[in-house]
Amino acid sequence: MILTTDDGWKLSNEDIRNKIIGSADEIYDYNHSKTFYRINAQRALDYVTPITDEIVITGPEILDPQKSYTFTANFFHASGKYIVGSWSWELGARLGSGLELWDSGSTTGSGSTSWICNVPSYNPNDDWVRDRNGRVLAYVIVSAADNYGVFYSDSYQVGINAPLPLSVNISGPSVLYANDPLSEAVESTDMKDNTQVSLRRPAPSATGTWTANASGGEGQYTYQWYYSSDHQDGTWYPIYGAIYKDLTREIFDDITFKCTVNSAGQTAEGTKFVRFINDIDFLTADVNTTLENYPNPFNPVTTIRFGLPEAANVKLVVYSITGAKVATLVDGYLSEGYHEARWNGLNQAGARVASGIYIYELISGEKRFIKKMLLAK
Repeated sequence: MILTTDDGWKLSNEDIRNKIIGSADEIYDYNHSKTFYRINAQRALDYVTPITDEIVITGPEILDPQKSYTFTANFFHASGKYIVGSWSWELGARLGSGLELWDSGSTTGSGSTSWICNVPSYNPNDDWVRDRNGRVLAYVIVSAADNYGVFYSDSYQVGINAPLPLSVNISGPSVLYANDPLSEAVESTDMKDNTQVSLRRPAPSATGTWTANASGGEGQYTYQWYYSSDHQDGTWYPIYGAIYKDLTREIFDDITFKCTVNSAGQTAEGTKFVRFINDIDFLTADVNTTLENYPNPFNPVTTIRFGLPEAANVKLVVYSITGAKVATLVDGYLSEGYHEARWNGLNQAGARVASGIYIYELISGEKRFIKKMLLAK
């Protein structure tokens, strides 16, 4: 708001202060021999006339992507002494304290102007600010310059029906256990429905179901599942209906599922790594290898002891029960014979881990040996 005198001259803040002080009534306090001043509100209002220079923007409040909308701006000045020489406008989404510009334009001046804003087609941005209805907060910002070179600006908030970013995560077991050795079997990976796959390894028995949980997008999803295992060198194989494979040692490979989801032009994918564990088969007597930890249960330190029938490159890794790597204890070339490694209950970042069951895996050459241990607190 700009204050002016009744002859139209603009007043600064200092001018306004002086005029308000000048409107005060002078009062003398005889008891204290002091002079006081009391603001006379009516006289102050008589000295200055408040008038508002403003831009009023009108237009729709809710917008849809890939559509065009008309907005109008009017410039009001009570004194009539100032006219608009030029207009400019912008449309953009709010990003924190900034703006992601979508459309803009300018035109020559008059008391009012109208223009068309084009709302683009876009992929949702996680940084957009949304209202409680999920609409993206966007602004039409209008600027005007008068014939004295003074700039005025105002904004108009709109909501845009923009979809949330598409995402997907896969839920299901991270570790499968089996208790019987296996020389030959048939593995099946079945598509239960578009959102789920099921893995069945009949001998040893190990089953699990994994579900793709999609969110965001337009709410209508299409799914495509894939799988890959250690021996397949990272190749992804699509799952359609049911896939059956004749397996021997492949039955013990870890497996990774991937699900790709599409919705209204957006694409997202999630993966799930599944570790397959069979203690008996990994620790058969002919391996001639001893793998134990003591004490077990332990707190806070345990010693893992193992024997190698021949020199080999060895890796000893601790995993959580969900299959996440916790710490690498050995990674190098060791001679034949017995070796020991201590684990103090810390992860790779040096932080103490929670109590519970942990898995330690010894890889010696092409062989893997796995056991469980309990950290008690």
